[in-house]
Amino acid sequence: MITKKILPKFLDVKDWQILRVIAVYGNKYYPFIGLLPYTRTLNKNYDWETGDTTDAAILQEIQRLYPDSVLIEHSLIALENELEEKLQRYARPFHLNFELTLFPSFPYEGENLGKYDGMELTSYTYPLSMRLDREPKMEMDYIFSSSTVRILYNHIDEIASSIGIV
Repeated sequence: MITKKILPKFLDVKDWQILRVIAVYGNKYYPFIGLLPYTRTLNKNYDWETGDTTDAAILQEIQRLYPDSVLIEHSLIALENELEEKLQRYARPFHLNFELTLFPSFPYEGENLGKYDGMELTSYTYPLSMRLDREPKMEMDYIFSSSTVRILYNHIDEIASSIGIV
């Protein structure tokens, strides 16, 4: 017997996103497993199949704090309710506030650094939520709950507008 099922509708292309989830693994002294999801909106400069240098920098910074951490999800979100359904797989009973800050960086240009004098800069901080299987209790004092990623100053505004909190 053939079964027919109506699937969710496609979102408008401008609303398509990429869901990325990093599995954060603590160390042997403070063992925990946390899931850190965020989204990226698609734009002309974003490679939706592999991500971009910002995604790589975020993962690299998390791995600097927690070396065993890995990317476990990189999915195109193009259907209605798809994001909510995928996030449901990563629901956990406990949450830890985790701040991700994008901070401007500059290429070293020797004696031309004076051209940045008086330049107004912006950083962006995202209050993400790391999902945990168990309450960390005492370990809370020893779990890094913030991270800073350096982004070239002339790209930071565009990149910041493409990161979403879930």
